[in-house]
Amino acid sequence: MHPPRDGGPGGHRPGHPLGDPTTDPVHIYSFRDRAPRKNWPRGHYEGAARKSGETSGAFKQAVRLFKRWVRCTFGEEKVAPSYYVECLVHSLPSSKFTGELSTDFVELGAEILRAHPSMWPGEIRRISGEGNLLGTQEWALDRWGRFRSSLEAALVHARVARSEVDAGRARAASVRAFNGWDR
Repeated sequence: MHPPRDGGPGGHRPGHPLGDPTTDPVHIYSFRDRAPRKNWPRGHYEGAARKSGETSGAFKQAVRLFKRWVRCTFGEEKVAPSYYVECLVHSLPSSKFTGELSTDFVELGAEILRAHPSMWPGEIRRISGEGNLLGTQEWALDRWGRFRSSLEAALVHARVARSEVDAGRARAASVRAFNGWDR
């Protein structure tokens, strides 16, 4: 029997030391980069759990909401991968999370735009605190720019939805904010 084409369990490639799997960082094989990459699963879990506790669970809800918006807006395009969206939402101050989804989409979205006021956003840290996600090896600036400009446009519709007194028009604005997605 021949070894799996991907190099075996966990994508390990012979000749690439992967380090101690019981401590962070662990090393995983990146097929995109064709080289081992560092990963911090324990730090990620601990940071996300801490943020969830600080926000009485609103962090997890907001992450799911923004991931849904990304899927509705970009479909299968890899403009804003799930992990990057989670790290971006994690970077927001815990005091900004309310647990009310329409408020959080508008207020956290606005906070993202305030924190990253241009197409050159500066830095977005991983939840574990290691490294910047923005750059050529991670969230490329052209994809970040598409994410940011699409969020800016969606927030216009989301604000209308929140302020509209007519339920039908509020619903229509909400559907526009999520690129036509209707529960």
